[in-house]
Order: sequence, then structure tokens, then C-alpha cells
Amino acid sequence: MRGKQQVELWIMLCAVPAIALLVAARQLYLSKTDDLSTWKGGGMGMFAGSETTTRYAKIYLTFADGRRQPLLRLTDPQEELKQQALNYPSERNMRALAQSIEATTWWASTTRVPLKVYGEDGKKLQDGTEQAYDLYPAHPRSASEPAADWGVEIEYWKAAYDLKTGEFAGALVRTFKFEG
Repeated sequence: MRGKQQVELWIMLCAVPAIALLVAARQLYLSKTDDLSTWKGGGMGMFAGSETTTRYAKIYLTFADGRRQPLLRLTDPQEELKQQALNYPSERNMRALAQSIEATTWWASTTRVPLKVYGEDGKKLQDGTEQAYDLYPAHPRSASEPAADWGVEIEYWKAAYDLKTGEFAGALVRTFKFEG
């Protein structure tokens, strides 16, 4: 019986803290190398900064002729996929979002909406002079419908506060392209 108590004591004093340290080390490693959100990743949010409001995505349908149609609306499940992808912007998470978008039939509204256009440095290039039709998700694509003849492009952006100018400025971190 004494041996069993020693094993239990060893587990409590050594194994549990070692596992906790491994989880914390992995979360720290992923947040530094793979841009894992320190707020959501590994449950370490109580020690994190406020980066959840500084990450955002711009999503486009891309066509063979080079056009890009912005998606301004997503379904609720797609919004959840987008948030997961922003918390851990890996190829796999962005691909799951793109596949969900490709599996949706999109309909255009009858009116055009103005778009503000920003460059890769986050600076405004045009103030609503460009217009596009607002697309909205109609229904999941059925097997009888043809496959999507467009791709999905997801731009992953981060905003940062510039102490010199006193403004937030966005910076494009990475663009994920998925052909349909």
C-alpha cells in the first residue's frame, strides 16, 4: 500500500505541474511563432493583452478575370469559423472558412454599396467612391448546382495603435488564397 501512495504523491507533486508547464509552454510557443491569439489560445487569456479587437479579416470572392468581390455578410456558422480562424490564423482554419463560403450559394442585392478601399499599409486609398453589389448568403449549395467557379481570398489584418499619430492603423499580415 505504501508504494501506491508514493506513486499518487509523485503524480500530484510532479506530473500535474509538469503537464501544466507543457501546456503553457506550447501556448507561448504558438503565440510567438504561429500568431495564436494569447487571449483564446490554451486558456491563458487572463495573462493576455487585448488583441481580440485588433484582428480582422477581409474576405473576397475571386474570379478568373482578376475581379474581387468583397463579402460583407456571412452566416452565423461562418462567423464562428472566421472568429476561430482569427484566433489561430493557420492555413487549416482559413481553409475551413473558405470551404464553407464555397459551399454557399450567394445572391447579389439589387443596389450597389460604397466601399472604402485601403492599401496594404492600412492607409485609406478611396473613400467610398468604389461600389460593389452586396452579396448575401442564400442557402447551402445543393448537389444539383454547379461547383463554384470562383475562389476565396481571405486577408488577415492586424490593427495597431500608433503613438505618434494617435490613430489605429491596419497592417496586412497574410493573404490566404483558395481556388474554387
